[in-house]
Amino acid sequence: LAMLHAVWSGLLSEGLLPEGSPSAVTSVGRADDARTVRDPAGAPWDVVLVCNVLTAVLRAEDGRFDAPRDERARGARVAERLESIARDAPLADDGALLLIEPATREDARALQWARESLGAKGLRVFAPCTHDGACPLLGRERDWCHDDVGVDLPEWLRDTARGAGLRYQG
Repeated sequence: LAMLHAVWSGLLSEGLLPEGSPSAVTSVGRADDARTVRDPAGAPWDVVLVCNVLTAVLRAEDGRFDAPRDERARGARVAERLESIARDAPLADDGALLLIEPATREDARALQWARESLGAKGLRVFAPCTHDGACPLLGRERDWCHDDVGVDLPEWLRDTARGAGLRYQG
């Protein structure tokens, strides 16, 4: 968040963002209680970022690290958590809740089921899917998707990525 704040503020001060762009304000809160995420000025958030925490929280609640087999049930729990965060974190009317999670098969499948659940309730999921229709990959258990952005991680993070068995270029 500190890096995001510095980059955004730098872009803003250099005039590289459109006129009227908001300043960067960040806050850290608890994923299990989004009411802890507050703008110091009391303004609603344009973006609430939940990053690499939700599937881990669900695993911890299950008392084990490996993902439960019931993808649909896990997806329903993820959807419930996201709805709770969206409800409790003061999002602007045109605000977005951005979820970034690991791209393992088990997590991706649970997230696809969460997307299905949220879509059925009329909530718009805008990535990685580019459509509002049913997830075409849920028809076969072996299919799953994820999105990846090509980037070279900073040197200090590469060893962590390698140690976790992840690529360090995305």
